[in-house]
Amino acid sequence: MLGIVAMARHGDLAELAEMNLADGGVWLGLGETLVVQRSRDELADPGAWRLDGDGFRGRVGPFSALELIAGTEVLPDGPEIGLMNLSVGPHPRCASPPAKPPDGLDDPRQLSLQPIEMRSCLDWWSVDLFIGPDGELVAVTLDLFEP
Repeated sequence: MLGIVAMARHGDLAELAEMNLADGGVWLGLGETLVVQRSRDELADPGAWRLDGDGFRGRVGPFSALELIAGTEVLPDGPEIGLMNLSVGPHPRCASPPAKPPDGLDDPRQLSLQPIEMRSCLDWWSVDLFIGPDGELVAVTLDLFEP
């Protein structure tokens, strides 16, 4: 979890080498939809984390989990990571109940980063990491609250 934060905040590609990525690549997605699978080599390029989208939750892309994390102050502090909260398992979507995980990701463990300080639900986002049974990162999705 902290590896993706360090990579996002500092462009530290050494962190990517330390992450246990799934052998077949990591799926990137928006909300409940997996969009594209990227290899470790592809993910070394921050641009490979961007997902195009003409309409997702009332917004227009591109969207990037790394850019959302990078725009948040990161200072390790107990269960909170700077101004982000770390949670395990399904989580509320600001003022909405939890969303279902993407198809095929019901079994992996879900770890999530979300902002702590928000002016409204329009500022809410979540970067969800799905960890497989062998501890490998199999998917990273980002979610936004609908206006």
